[in-house]
Amino acid sequence: MAAPVAEEQSSCIISDVFVDVTGSSPAEAQQRAFAKAEAKAARQLLERLTIPADHALLPTQISSRIIHGLVRDIAIEAEKTTPMRYAARFSVHFRPEAVQTYLRVLGVSYIEPPTRPVLIIPLFQESTSVIPYVLSRDNLWWQSWKKQTHINRLIPTIIVPSSHTMEQTIPEQAIMVDAVAWKAMARHWHTIEHAVVLQAIVIHAGKNQRLNIVGIRSFHPEDMTPLLIERIIGTTDESLENVLDRAVWTVLNHLETDWRQQHTIWVAARREQEQVLTVVLTVASQADWFLVRRGLGGIPMIIRAELQALTRVQLQLTLWYVGEEVRLAAALAQHGLKLGGRGSVRRLWRTVALPVD
Repeated sequence: MAAPVAEEQSSCIISDVFVDVTGSSPAEAQQRAFAKAEAKAARQLLERLTIPADHALLPTQISSRIIHGLVRDIAIEAEKTTPMRYAARFSVHFRPEAVQTYLRVLGVSYIEPPTRPVLIIPLFQESTSVIPYVLSRDNLWWQSWKKQTHINRLIPTIIVPSSHTMEQTIPEQAIMVDAVAWKAMARHWHTIEHAVVLQAIVIHAGKNQRLNIVGIRSFHPEDMTPLLIERIIGTTDESLENVLDRAVWTVLNHLETDWRQQHTIWVAARREQEQVLTVVLTVASQADWFLVRRGLGGIPMIIRAELQALTRVQLQLTLWYVGEEVRLAAALAQHGLKLGGRGSVRRLWRTVALPVD
């Protein structure tokens, strides 16, 4: 039987972005809403990928040109339109490489997010005197993980489904928390960063005292030494389900803290000085110029590009950018543009067809 493939998730997706804007027409209101959603999501993503102490270094406003280069696509989750008003929830998907380049240009250290999700194996124990289990439908800990949405987190997660085929093959080993069984389950999944076994033990089920207390332990399948030991204490009359829900977020915060400590890319604190470069570009048509301008707009290290002169076949542009020229040339090459020549005016030409979408 083919192994299941992990559902695609990305740390560079911001979902549930709500905006409510007005305009002189439905089309104008919608256009403004898309722009506002992209800007709002960009700010959320930059804060997610940087440490709180560096948030003050982030720009309060990002130009629409820069945002265009950072965004891969935007999707509508829900919308409501009136003659002059547009309200919607969006999901915005960013380009990881472009975002990291932009943060380097800003001189801000950033966290390199995982490119694949973490597999969560929830092991539930209803009390300290009973046997733990993982794949039963009565696993309240599994249910707490399943109903949470983790798209807007640094670390995307997937949960072992209750119908997983391993349920029929390793129930006894799972009950005994056998490391070999956990490793077999983890190998059964493709495209994951790693797997983690999370054991929730109900230490006290609130009855007369009306308090639920849950102990949490985490393990990697390769090493069953506990990595996290946490106790979640419920409030008066708080349900066990709610305590387990809070425990999910506690575990996620621990996972993200560990990831941040191990995967922060430290960048020099100073901002790089702005550079100016004049280039001449030969074009075959006005459509060529539109494509070139779009390509330049997708390069975060270019602050702005201004058209200084124009003939039927030649353009003269002034580029303002930050960083080293060799990095600029490499970025241009990635967008089908080659920088050449010497002196105060350089040559720029297209090497491949630029995308039109």
